[in-house]
Amino acid sequence: MSAAAPEPEPEPEPEPTPASVAIAEPGPSEPTHTAEPTPATDVTTPGSTTPTATGITPTSATSWTITEAVWNEMMRDVVSLARVAPEMQGSQTIGFRLQGIGASTRMSQLGFANGDVIQVVNGVALRSLANALSLMAQRNASDFRVELLRDGAPRVHEYHVIRTTP
Repeated sequence: MSAAAPEPEPEPEPEPTPASVAIAEPGPSEPTHTAEPTPATDVTTPGSTTPTATGITPTSATSWTITEAVWNEMMRDVVSLARVAPEMQGSQTIGFRLQGIGASTRMSQLGFANGDVIQVVNGVALRSLANALSLMAQRNASDFRVELLRDGAPRVHEYHVIRTTP
């Protein structure tokens, strides 16, 4: 009786590469998502003050708290959060459309979904890339109000960064 040949080991899966912010040329809009929101965007714990293991805690259906450590990590690697493209209405930019948001990403935990069009952040209308980049000056703020369109309907998301350093 001969010995059986050992089975080959399975090939390791390739390391995932992070998504990057890709500013696409203005053009026809991609259709917005029509799937049900992911569980991460549905989970709410109103009144909670304890951050989750991810450092992001929903406090209502449209507001979240974020630990300073998670916020700082996100700001250091902002280009990996989502792909964005200008959303045009005629020849006018009306905001930036988000794409590449997976179900378990930080962006989905913050209530964003593929196809969302971010229009205003803390009163700054996102009408150009320069407007969007100017928001980096506000990254040390504690409160953020984001006005967006989801499937054409307006929404407001509010975020509070729990600061532990002055």
